[in-house]
Amino acid sequence: MAANEDTHPYRDVRSHHVTFQGRAWGNEEGEELEGVFQCTLDGTLHPGIVLCHANPAAGGNMDMKIMLSIEKALASSGFATLRYNSRGVGASGGVSS
Repeated sequence: MAANEDTHPYRDVRSHHVTFQGRAWGNEEGEELEGVFQCTLDGTLHPGIVLCHANPAAGGNMDMKIMLSIEKALASSGFATLRYNSRGVGASGGVSS
């Protein structure tokens, strides 16, 4: 086995681009939000974690390096993750508040 080969039991991980309806806010309807769902394909249930990015006013979005690093670490420990862009960020609808 090569030294750089991944021997972790959760290496068969897949990412799926998803969209879903956000929560209604005040008199406004919920906007469609974009995200990435990542899960292990081993046929068993895994705990899941929702990753929320930093404040959009400071450049926060679901594709920040820290978000990707956290997602990778959680996946390697067997967690399913959902990271998403909040309203008005990336391809998510609405206006950031």
